Amino acid sequence: MQLIGKPLYYKVALKALEETIIPELQSPSALAAGAFVLDAIRAVARREDEGGSLLERRNLQAMDIAASLEAALTAHGVPLPARPTGARSDAVGFEPLAVSNGELTRWLAELVNLFAQSVPFKLRNAGDLALLRQAAEWECQTGSDFAAVPAPPAGNESTEPPLRDALTAFIRSGHHDADAVTITHLQRAAGGFGKQTYLLEIKDGSGALEKLVVRKEDPAPICDHPSFDLEREFHLVSAVNRSGYRAPLPLWFSRKSPGIDAPFYVMKALTGKAAGSFLEGANRIPESLALEFAELLAKLHQIPLESLSEVIARFEDPSVLTETIAQGYRRHIASWRDYVRTARTLPSPLLAYLFDWLETHVPEDTSRPVLVHGDYSIHNILIDDDHITGVLDWEAAMFGAPGIDLAYVRLGLAKHIDWSTFVEHYRRCGGRHVDDATLDYHLTFQAVKIMVAMIRAHYLLHSETLTDIRLTIFELGLVPQFMKMALSTTS
Repeated sequence: MQLIGKPLYYKVALKALEETIIPELQSPSALAAGAFVLDAIRAVARREDEGGSLLERRNLQAMDIAASLEAALTAHGVPLPARPTGARSDAVGFEPLAVSNGELTRWLAELVNLFAQSVPFKLRNAGDLALLRQAAEWECQTGSDFAAVPAPPAGNESTEPPLRDALTAFIRSGHHDADAVTITHLQRAAGGFGKQTYLLEIKDGSGALEKLVVRKEDPAPICDHPSFDLEREFHLVSAVNRSGYRAPLPLWFSRKSPGIDAPFYVMKALTGKAAGSFLEGANRIPESLALEFAELLAKLHQIPLESLSEVIARFEDPSVLTETIAQGYRRHIASWRDYVRTARTLPSPLLAYLFDWLETHVPEDTSRPVLVHGDYSIHNILIDDDHITGVLDWEAAMFGAPGIDLAYVRLGLAKHIDWSTFVEHYRRCGGRHVDDATLDYHLTFQAVKIMVAMIRAHYLLHSETLTDIRLTIFELGLVPQFMKMALSTTS
């Protein structure tokens, strides 16, 4: 994983502050503090982005002025002080240059003070006066130069156009009330890395309100593997909903709509609140809810693949309906490995190792694949009155081993319920038998898929294709976490 330098982090932090955070601040003290924080980051960004070469030039000028002052003092018979060891002309990098600049500033101040104390004004010649003035101007100009350095640009992607008018036109084209429909509320939901999510409320001609959700791709998707295609997700979730499973009800899909910069679909909003987030987990999940979670997973894995045949025929390899889990694994691994070879992403020796490990350790499972959610965890369910109202975020769904979901569940749910209790309830509710000895393999496969998407996102930030503050979480937390997890399961 290639590390991102400070200038780019300053850039995305500035963008988030300017476009998202400060406009939402309310109190005078918060607004004032936000402005100070913005100015501080701008100042540091100036130094990091443009200040290195400027500081190097200024330091060299200071060395020349100091040498001239030493020569002038020597000419007046004044003993010279020792030169500060930190005043160097060969420093490299902003921080060493800044340290050297501080030492040079102290050195010049010492020489000017020595002149003032040791050489009476009447004995100073025109060259002496010019040198003292030059030392003063050097410090003044150094500060002015850094203040004049422009802040780094916020980013090279275009600002997303206003969505309200574009979404209104799109919804009216499919709604029974047509032109009578208006949008009363539109807000982007926090979080979400694979897709953008907007919470929407509309009012029809009778005045009735309806809550909807818009799920939209980024203009540069963090993962454009075919299995992450948004249209595939729309049709898959529609089919899952028709089966009676607690999934959202998608309404309309658009690959391209005027005023909207990427494919999206609109679905009915489910009741309930999120149970937690991926990084934070959930504070406390009662056992009754964990058992309901197990029951829902069992029901998911019982959905007949034949009922999803239209989705499979349109978006999947037809062998899904006849292959074994082992055959499916080999096909999926080859597909993801080919994607890494051809997609714009960053090189990863760890991924190369993991793909090789996966290929050489496929469990010889001859059972049929099931529909796998792929991200079945606490952070992707809604809860209302201690019951699960829906399962969200189906972008990683696939046809494969049920152990993929079970291994992923075990990551976040182990602290809430005894694992054997969870598995026993899953099996009593009709879930497949999964050998616990294979869970590490299933988890490694899932971790590799997620790592590919994360490293792709890291590339988009690294290359400044996207300068979204959310993407910094991949380098700062998620990628190392999944790297460690994936590697530990292959020992």
